[in-house]
Amino acid sequence: MENIIGYSSDTTNVMFGEQHSVVSLLKQDVPHVLAVKCSCHLIHLCSSYACQKLSTSLEDLCRNVYSHFSRSSLRQKEYQQFQEFVEAEPHKLLCLAQTRWLSLESCAKRILEQWNALQLYFTSFVAEKRDPSHTTESILHALRNKYLKAQLEFLSAQLHRLNDFNTMFQTSDPVLHHLHSEVNRLLKSILSDFMKLDVVRSCDPFTVSIDDPNQMVSIDQVYLGIQATTTLYELIDGDRDPEAAGQRCQEVRENCLAFMLEVVRQIRQRFKLQDSAYTLLEFLIPQNAVNCHPPTLLQLFNKFPYLSNVADKEVVDSEWRKQALEESNEIDPNESSLQFWKRRLDAHTFDGRKKYPNLKKVVGCMMSLPSSNAAVERLFSELKLVKSTMRNSLKRESLVGLIHTKEGLNVHSLSAHDLTVNRELSIQLKNVKSNATDTQANELILQQLAKP
Repeated sequence: MENIIGYSSDTTNVMFGEQHSVVSLLKQDVPHVLAVKCSCHLIHLCSSYACQKLSTSLEDLCRNVYSHFSRSSLRQKEYQQFQEFVEAEPHKLLCLAQTRWLSLESCAKRILEQWNALQLYFTSFVAEKRDPSHTTESILHALRNKYLKAQLEFLSAQLHRLNDFNTMFQTSDPVLHHLHSEVNRLLKSILSDFMKLDVVRSCDPFTVSIDDPNQMVSIDQVYLGIQATTTLYELIDGDRDPEAAGQRCQEVRENCLAFMLEVVRQIRQRFKLQDSAYTLLEFLIPQNAVNCHPPTLLQLFNKFPYLSNVADKEVVDSEWRKQALEESNEIDPNESSLQFWKRRLDAHTFDGRKKYPNLKKVVGCMMSLPSSNAAVERLFSELKLVKSTMRNSLKRESLVGLIHTKEGLNVHSLSAHDLTVNRELSIQLKNVKSNATDTQANELILQQLAKP
């Protein structure tokens, strides 16, 4: 337990609640542990609550269109003819995931791509009265509503921005030191759509008032994205009653503004970055390292007292300042923080000794801190693939061995077809398993995999 330095999971009460949760119990045993709420789950929840500010017809349209085609190969075949007629891409409609609200972006983009083909298909389907339910009529009504289309285009653009943030923190590389700056950048990006740019540039995105009309642009200048803005202009220009059309476009803009305001509120509420740990970890950013910012790592050692058991803080501080004087201080923009530190900390002196052995230990500890639990969920997915309904009685040893083997193949960029099984390895494994632990057996397998 004393080796645990960081913990990350989803944000349910059983995990992060104040009373008798995993985190509260963990901190009783390990007070220094840094508990981080999964960034991917947080941004998912932010988008989920913000989408409630838009018309519920958007979600209904995505779900109903997929349901209409999912259970009928005949309908899919008929729809292909409409795709060919309007020269749309022969893509299938996508399902909106129940547990991942950000999947709505993919569904929205696909419906927008297929809009004309869908409109023609459902016009024909309803005219022929082949389905007595009102669902198809509601789908056709939604597809004829260009104000709804504008909201869908706006939503697609906004969710793309949130999905980019989500993808960034799904990586297996250490990225916790980027969390503070990336959340600030995301907030400023959203704020710039409805607030004055000079205010956004100069303010703290976590504290600026988003309800002050003096700091906001007029409702007509709120940025909704190119597609949504173009659709609204076309609606005003092409309507026989421009005044009524303008009023409806105003309502669409107000709904979109409410979405953005809610996203900002949710991000502020859920991403609690007041802890000094997030700013202290920014020493791992390559630009800060070459500029020796901060000039000393004393506050880092004060925040994480277990680092004193890893390396001497005086020596680490000396190595931290020394690395900033390296002659090769150019930063490769295509290089991640992990690659930068691997290259820098593998440097040797002229007599073969490592230049920064103590700093390497501290950097290794800080880069072990998690930013999300995406890696764990990937393991769950692999576990599900290995332990399927047809192979549900696997022993623990077999399950661990199969997952280790799969990971070993991925690490060495091999497939099962690249391997040859020899009898000597089988005999060695049999002897090892009878006399040693699973770990030794797995190490033997990985050693064999590493051979060409």
